[in-house]
Amino acid sequence: MAITIRAGRATAKIGTQLQKKLEAIVRNSHAAVVDEIEHIVKTINDRASAEWYEQVYRRDGSTGQLDWEIRLTPDQVKGRVIAADRSAYFVKRAGPTSLITKARGDGTAAMATFKGTVDDATYSQIMSEYRRTGVLPALTTAHERKAGRPTNVRAYRLNPRRSDGRNLWQELVNKPLRKYVRERAPHLAQALSRTARRA
Repeated sequence: MAITIRAGRATAKIGTQLQKKLEAIVRNSHAAVVDEIEHIVKTINDRASAEWYEQVYRRDGSTGQLDWEIRLTPDQVKGRVIAADRSAYFVKRAGPTSLITKARGDGTAAMATFKGTVDDATYSQIMSEYRRTGVLPALTTAHERKAGRPTNVRAYRLNPRRSDGRNLWQELVNKPLRKYVRERAPHLAQALSRTARRA
């Protein structure tokens, strides 16, 4: 992939080989800085990847596919954590009143039947209370009633991963990254000092 450089109305393209040579020059001349920035973004990436599915349920597994990269230019070294799936940037932790279906332990609904998403034992308990009281138990819903009997029944329980509803990317990547950069500031300063002495 070629890089296009613009200066006013003039443009020039740098081919892939020349781009790699420029990156190698920057990496060699700023090795200490590159190493420190790599350490920072890799650490945050590893931590966020490990904690992602401890805070939200795994559906297709795409939002938790995180990675990191270093971008080098003649005057800048940039590191960042990235997501393979852009929807990862919008994932939120469950709120404090989040509910999940009782039938499954992974946070997803079971295939709906005329009994809804509950198993036979749970359905029998719900129907027993309904016949006795005329109302469904707490945290239970039924979409229809046929012949006086609730159908498409769903029973819920509090989500064990309920939290504050905050954006996961902010909480696992952006905030920890800013904090870790502050913690590593002395190391970055030393790396910059070593680079300046080599210049």
